Amino acid sequence: MATPNQQQITKTSDTMFHDEILDIPPPELQDLKTLKVAFRHATKEDMVVYSINLPVQSTVGDVIYDLKTKVELSHPNAKLRLLEVFHHKIYKIFPLSEKIGNINVNDQYGKLRAEEISGEDKNLGPRDRLIHVYHFTIDASQSGMVKNFGEPFLFITHEKETLVEVKFRIQKKLQVSDEEFATWKFAFLSLGQPEYLRNSDVVSSLFQGIDIYGAWGQYLGLEHSESSWRKAYPTNQTSDILNYKGLDIPPPELQGLKTLKVAFHHATKEDMVVHSISLPIQSTVGDVINDVKTKVELSHPDAKLRLLEVFHHKIYKIFRLSEKIVNINVNDQYGKLRAEEISEEEKNLGPRDRLIPVYHFAIDASQSEMVKNFGEPFFFIIHEKETLVEVKSRIQKKLQVSDEEFAKWKFAFLSLGRPEYLRNSDVVSSLFQRIDQYGAWGQYLGLEHSESSWKRAYPTNQDVLALGKY
Repeated sequence: MATPNQQQITKTSDTMFHDEILDIPPPELQDLKTLKVAFRHATKEDMVVYSINLPVQSTVGDVIYDLKTKVELSHPNAKLRLLEVFHHKIYKIFPLSEKIGNINVNDQYGKLRAEEISGEDKNLGPRDRLIHVYHFTIDASQSGMVKNFGEPFLFITHEKETLVEVKFRIQKKLQVSDEEFATWKFAFLSLGQPEYLRNSDVVSSLFQGIDIYGAWGQYLGLEHSESSWRKAYPTNQTSDILNYKGLDIPPPELQGLKTLKVAFHHATKEDMVVHSISLPIQSTVGDVINDVKTKVELSHPDAKLRLLEVFHHKIYKIFRLSEKIVNINVNDQYGKLRAEEISEEEKNLGPRDRLIPVYHFAIDASQSEMVKNFGEPFFFIIHEKETLVEVKSRIQKKLQVSDEEFAKWKFAFLSLGRPEYLRNSDVVSSLFQRIDQYGAWGQYLGLEHSESSWKRAYPTNQDVLALGKY
């Protein structure tokens, strides 16, 4: 027979459980604390909110450990950090040793957010800076007051890196179209006052070295319309995992595999074929290259390949053969991985030769004369004292463009996004600095012509599914 205590029910809300009947005390009576934590996946836009119940004497490290059992990680050894976001700013990064009994977040204005720590974050150089980046707009109705919105994030700036280089990496990170990104302004904000930056400004020099666990009064601000683009913060979890049950094969991520889509660019053919390469997550780019070699037609059996990341029609990176594939994340909407043969000429570069990036571009009159890249970018060797007229002849031959069409093309040296048009007598190699071939380029040789007149095709109908060996 039930006791009077068991029969007494006080209904305070429709969602409260009757803990006396279940003989389970509510969390607060068990000396537990509940934290709502939004988890941000390393490569996906959505967030999922988890309720974490732990004893009040638990630490942030315990929260991270519990969360790892619930979320999808980019790789099993991923490390997480816990942030407090308040009014669209990162207010605090919690030390792992902090007691959760001291954490109090008002859901109306802030939230707790967990996210993966990138491999780059873990290997900061002595002069690198981990800075805060916030979205903002100027509220004309509030005497020009800065109004923050959207999802703030942490970002690494390197020594001597200019704003134009930082902008390129931020555009890639946020996956913003060229047309939209051209309307954004960048500013350094200290004590709430924006100081607008120029493309040539060195960003890291603006930020002082500060304790990463404190709150920041300085940040890099991205000024743009709140309605035009915003990092979504969905409350529902979505999934695009295929149903492998019928095949009795677990999905790649459950086998400890990672799948990369790699477009192979043949040395002498125009078409590309996209291969899906699935390999163990601890594999390297060298393993990807070896796998691709077994699937493609090479110009000769001993051909060497390289793997590039192409983003917004620019070569963003050449991957080292030793790089782990777990660190490679490419959004198919704006970029792709491309494998291609390394020519014999490249293998035998002279000491004064230059390997430079060459991009197609047009001037968009509707976007304040903005440079708009298109088509397939490529690498090209220029020799010491070689003039533009000689370079043009070799490029025309490489791209197989008719004389009539090629006569319309203009050639320009682009640095910090501004074209400097060249004359036939200009020595091209003198314009380019020697730079690390594995980095991103702010300088390139631009081929200005109509996008519709000639374009290196990137067919989507030659999709080859190829499972890697493991």
